[in-house]
Amino acid sequence: MPEIHAELERRAKEAAEARGEVYVSPEEADRIEAEKAAAELEASRIADLKEKCAKKGLNFEEEAKYQAKQAKKKKTSRSRMVGVPAAQSRKRRAAGFLCPADRTRKIR
Repeated sequence: MPEIHAELERRAKEAAEARGEVYVSPEEADRIEAEKAAAELEASRIADLKEKCAKKGLNFEEEAKYQAKQAKKKKTSRSRMVGVPAAQSRKRRAAGFLCPADRTRKIR
């Protein structure tokens, strides 16, 4: 199978060069598309935040700093125990549970 894939990719490169285009692999095209989508999402989020600030009479710069701080706090709490809210994970650790999936076994 790798030989077939390599042959198909070689043919696609040759065809693109014959048309005078630059060949972009499917993986690279997917990565570029994901980056564009992420940039559009961030631009939309910022526009929404500016609109919200204008509506409530808040300073956009201060609100953006606050939102970034909240996102960082949320990210760090998620990294500890994936899929479990931060408050619940603290309770579980205090109770001695090993992980969210293992709810019956305690550390001794």
